[in-house]
Amino acid sequence: MKKTLIPLLFAFFCNIAIYGQTIDDYCNEWEEALLENINNADQLKVCWKFIKHAKPPCKIDIYIELGIVHYYEQQIDSSFFYFDKAIALGKKINEEELLSSAYSNKAYFLIEEDEDDKAKPFLKKARNLLKRYPTSPKWRDYLEARENIAIKALDYDAGMSYQDSILKIIKANNLNNDLPQYYHQIGYYQIKTSDYKSAIINFLQAIELKKKYNVLDDVSSSNFLLANCYSRLSQNETACIYYKEAIQNAKDEGNDFNVMLSYLRLGKSQRLLKQYKEASKAIEAASNIAKALNTTSQYAESLIEKGLLSYVYFKDNTKAEAHFKEAINTAKDALTLFYANQSLITLYFNTNSYSKAKPYLLNLKTLNKAVKTDYHTMSFHRDYATYLENTGQNEAAILNLKKYYKLKDSISSIDLKKEVADLEKKYDTKNKELEIANLNQEKNVQEKQIQEANFKRNLYLFSALLLAFLLLLGLWIYSKLRKQKKALAESNIKLAETNAIKNRLFSIISHDLRGMLIPFQRTGRIIKHHIDKNNTERAVEIATELDKNSQSLSSMLDNLLNWSLNQMNGYAPNPTQISINTELKNIIEGYKQQAIYKNTTINILTKEDITTYIDEGAFHVIFRNLIGNALKFTDNGTIRIDFKNQHNRLYFSVADTGVGMNETQVEKLFSLDDKKSTVGTQGEKGIGLGLNLVYRFVEMNKGTISVSSKERLGTKFEITFPILEALQDSNSKSLSA
Repeated sequence: MKKTLIPLLFAFFCNIAIYGQTIDDYCNEWEEALLENINNADQLKVCWKFIKHAKPPCKIDIYIELGIVHYYEQQIDSSFFYFDKAIALGKKINEEELLSSAYSNKAYFLIEEDEDDKAKPFLKKARNLLKRYPTSPKWRDYLEARENIAIKALDYDAGMSYQDSILKIIKANNLNNDLPQYYHQIGYYQIKTSDYKSAIINFLQAIELKKKYNVLDDVSSSNFLLANCYSRLSQNETACIYYKEAIQNAKDEGNDFNVMLSYLRLGKSQRLLKQYKEASKAIEAASNIAKALNTTSQYAESLIEKGLLSYVYFKDNTKAEAHFKEAINTAKDALTLFYANQSLITLYFNTNSYSKAKPYLLNLKTLNKAVKTDYHTMSFHRDYATYLENTGQNEAAILNLKKYYKLKDSISSIDLKKEVADLEKKYDTKNKELEIANLNQEKNVQEKQIQEANFKRNLYLFSALLLAFLLLLGLWIYSKLRKQKKALAESNIKLAETNAIKNRLFSIISHDLRGMLIPFQRTGRIIKHHIDKNNTERAVEIATELDKNSQSLSSMLDNLLNWSLNQMNGYAPNPTQISINTELKNIIEGYKQQAIYKNTTINILTKEDITTYIDEGAFHVIFRNLIGNALKFTDNGTIRIDFKNQHNRLYFSVADTGVGMNETQVEKLFSLDDKKSTVGTQGEKGIGLGLNLVYRFVEMNKGTISVSSKERLGTKFEITFPILEALQDSNSKSLSA
């Protein structure tokens, strides 16, 4: 009997161990899948995929997550249905910590629904269970629910106190991924108490930690609130940068609500910077999203901004007044009503309609008590002082004006703005250091993978040859820089300045060359993956594509080098006598093979030659880019180059029969803002520097450039230069062609 019992007991305990490990592994896999799918719809799919085979403890966590996601999808009944399923299962298997989490989460969302009385019994049950587990991570769910009650009561000091308790739980359980949310929440409370300096510190810390720990599911909120801080400090240019970051983050997250909020605030900052057209586009985008989401408060905010634009930009007071009144009738929350009333009051002040402003000032006074922030109290006293002064109540006006300046001095000062600017600079440096550390870490991983490779050495040799090509390319750049150094050394004037320029240039090129190497290194890792899977055909395909892409690298580096020189004030025109016909033929010769490949002819229409004075290097940069760009977008066609001397100016044109452009593309052609590379007819790629470089060199040589284009008909560039009669100062710097 004993001999039979011992093996059975051994098997029983082994099964228990395997069962526990399975639960942990399965739940970890589920949590990782959640992190990879950050929008609500995808998270629901992940939960339903894993719940089918989940063991009871893991299933409780999944039920809780289903409740949370359904709530954010505004499916309230479904949300509480899953919280109740989690509670029932927790009771059944007597999992006290998980049960406490189910209680706390249900309480949290009951509070969100203004059901505080229903929430309190669940909080009490959660606390009684957690008393047995003083360092349990589930305390966080309980504390967040209590914090939610404090927030709704506008008790921000209590909210920060709960966050400090949450921080202790995070540290006790090494939950580093939760640190960013702590700093984010503290920053939120500091905004509410008008401590913008401290708020900026915490939001920058939150963003930095989210990048460090790859917690990218809600970066948009941190960037949005950080932008709000700069906006409150009247640093609207910086605010716009972070609002645009928040918009892109929110789009990546699939968070339409945050996209809408960020567009609203971006439009406001752009309006204050007098960028009225951009502001109008941003507000219209926010208004459309608000209608789609049926969010009355944000729609009311868009009406306020439309009213301000109508007044400031379109000079239409009647339309502005109508927008403000519609916003007052639409808004539901105190904060939006405050801004709507304040905007209408400002309009009446500016039109000397003080009697019309009075009832809205009374509304503002009541709303200020509901909002309860120093910033809004300050703006109320400013408006009230203006009204009293213009209605003959001078003593009362002075009293309110004193209150306004007292609050203003406590919120914003010159020293504070300087500290904030220094802080942002420090953050940018840290961020770059973090990126370098990540690159080095990637490099180490790649080197380890190469060392472990033990077969298909012919393909690895191909990868090594590609890397050797890049190394030779780097040596070529270094050689070119040495030649420039030698040329600069021949000039005895300002030797120290030219050395400084060379050092900065080499630093930029070295940095960007590293950035160019990264795609090739990562492609090597992909090649290894397919080799490991014995997928030789796919590996060869990728290697062939890698070889094709590398051929555009040389041209891109040339543009980057010249552009870097221009950015560092390392260029000044040095006209020399050249033959236009000869130089154009030399340039065209470099594109001969590519033209044959694309079955396109390049013709110089002018038969006679013209000799003139112009910077030869700039001339080559301009026409290399124009001809190369025309060839990029032309198949089976013609490129025509013409030039003439007319009215003491040189006229050039480069016309192609390629794919052409629409009006929007033409308008943004020479700009680097939001620039995206356009793929050529044969898949050619670039980085968007070429035409901007052309524009800069034409301008620096006192020329003009224009472009006309129609889709499917082709594009024509027209350039003019003044005719120079003599060489300029021989000491001027010259760009090597």
